[in-house]
Amino acid sequence: MISEFWIISSIEDKASQSIINYIINNFPFIQKNEFSINSIIWLKDKEYILDFEKLKENNPELNSDYKIFKNFIKIRILTTNRKLTFIDNELTENQIENEFKGNFLIFASRHRSESKMPSILTHVTGNWTDDNSHGGFPNTIAIGSGILNYFAIKNLFIQKQEKNLEWPVDLEVNHHGPTNLKSCLIFMELGSSEENDTHPIGSAVVANAIINTIFDFTIFLIKNCDLLEFFHKINESNNVNFSDSRNIISNKQLYQFINDKLKEKKFCFSIGFGGTHYARNFSRILLEQINSGILDKEEVQNKNGNSNIFFITHIVPKYYIQNLTKDLIISYLKNSIEPINNFLLDWNGLDSKNRNHISEISKILNIKILKTKELKFQ
Repeated sequence: MISEFWIISSIEDKASQSIINYIINNFPFIQKNEFSINSIIWLKDKEYILDFEKLKENNPELNSDYKIFKNFIKIRILTTNRKLTFIDNELTENQIENEFKGNFLIFASRHRSESKMPSILTHVTGNWTDDNSHGGFPNTIAIGSGILNYFAIKNLFIQKQEKNLEWPVDLEVNHHGPTNLKSCLIFMELGSSEENDTHPIGSAVVANAIINTIFDFTIFLIKNCDLLEFFHKINESNNVNFSDSRNIISNKQLYQFINDKLKEKKFCFSIGFGGTHYARNFSRILLEQINSGILDKEEVQNKNGNSNIFFITHIVPKYYIQNLTKDLIISYLKNSIEPINNFLLDWNGLDSKNRNHISEISKILNIKILKTKELKFQ
């Protein structure tokens, strides 16, 4: 059995198509209809799989990781004619299960803001209230990963620096759909106006960041979760044929294994609370960690862990905190593939009423409170 990363695009979204076209033109993807056959979501002849043999030929430095990628993961591009944020609306549970088999979904998407300021962004999806006018389901958030968020913002930042793109990189709070998929997902976005949707450098930045995020995320899980041993055991116990492209490991098995293994580590897995739509204080924490190189230190690679390394999965903006209940927050904990062990508060972005509300719930759940203002990595 294997793990699949799906890069999802929409022909309705010019930025999405610009990003995907760059990926197809610059990485060795081959067209192959598998999941798009008889699909009600995916367009035929717009499904692609990364050819790792050709990737190795073009990138000799991949030699050390080549067998890992070739034998245990697939990277697939799928395209829909639906609006990405509404892709799960009007689908039954069975249809969702049949159409979305990927273990990790990366949506290549446009971003819109009133300011129309050029930017590149990433976030998990979700609706904090019963308002689902921007897709998804009411009072529901998607399955997310703080580790995936970390590598997404890291690679967006690195790529924009390498290409001298003077645009901000931001982590946003959960918002819009889809929210009802059973796969861990993230949006990586190019924005924030129609003029920027086809910006060639911006498209290249997001495209390269998507591919590098998949590689970095996979290597991290292999080093910190014994993922290769897990795949070998699953394959042996099920006597599976790797060449069967639909032989994908179940999300339930994979996420539970990752969660259990990461409980042994000393990483800080957080849900963020506070601030506004653009989660600048949470972005600061991740970018300061990236600039400090803390995750690349030898002791982390040797699995000793480090209590000062933060991964932030979901972020609740200050406007909705009074609506939160213990049961809602428990559902958010379940919608993280990592074991959440702290609530990270944007202390200056919350008033005393909201701080107290989160603190009371944290005591009931026995989850510690940490403050963004006390975290420095430079």
